[in-house]
Amino acid sequence: MLSLHQFHLQLRRVQPDDLEEIRQGRNTDSVRKNHIYQQLITPDMQNDWFVRTLKPENYYFVIVKRGKKIGLVHVSNIREDLSCADYGLFLWDAAYRGSRVPLLTTLLILDFFFVQVQVTMLTGKVLKSNAAIQRICRFFHFDLTGNPGDEFLTTSSTLQNYLSHRQEFLSFARRCVHDDNECRLTIRGDASTPHLPAVSRLLC
Repeated sequence: MLSLHQFHLQLRRVQPDDLEEIRQGRNTDSVRKNHIYQQLITPDMQNDWFVRTLKPENYYFVIVKRGKKIGLVHVSNIREDLSCADYGLFLWDAAYRGSRVPLLTTLLILDFFFVQVQVTMLTGKVLKSNAAIQRICRFFHFDLTGNPGDEFLTTSSTLQNYLSHRQEFLSFARRCVHDDNECRLTIRGDASTPHLPAVSRLLC
C-alpha cells in the first residue's frame, strides 16, 4: 500500500474498507453539488468504481488528518509517457474545507507527481459554481479555461509552471506547519502492488 506523509497529513491509497466512508462522503449534499455527476452513488456503483481504479495509472488517496479520514484526492489516467494525467480533490469533512488542509493536500500531491514521478501536465474539470476549488487552482497558478455555455472550467498546469513557483508554495507550507520534519516528504509502501515504473522506483 502506498502512502505519502507530509505537512501533518497522510495520503493513503484507497483500500476496500475505505469504500463505504468515501461513498457516504461523496453523497453528502455539500460535496455532490460540486461534482459534474450529481446522482447518488450506490454501494454497487462504488464497488464498480473501485475495481476500475485498480490500475497502475490510477492513484486515489484517502486524505487522513489526525487519524481521521476527511476526503479524497487523486491523480489518475496517467499516460504511459507521463505526458498528462487527471487531478481532483474533495473533502467531505466540513471542518477542514475552510482551513489550509485543501491547499496543503494539493501541494503534497502536486509535488509528488510533478517532482518525484515527473508527470508533465495535470488537468481537471471544475464547476463554474465551485468557487473554493477555483481559488485553490488559482493559488497554484493553474490555467482555467472554458466556453460561455459550459457548466465547467478546464484546469491545467505543467511541470515547468509548477517548478517556476515551487519555492513560493514550499515557503507557504513552512509558514503553515512550523516543523521542518513535517515539511519533508515520507513515502511508504512497496512495489508488490501494480505501480507505474516511475512510482515503483521510488519504493525500492
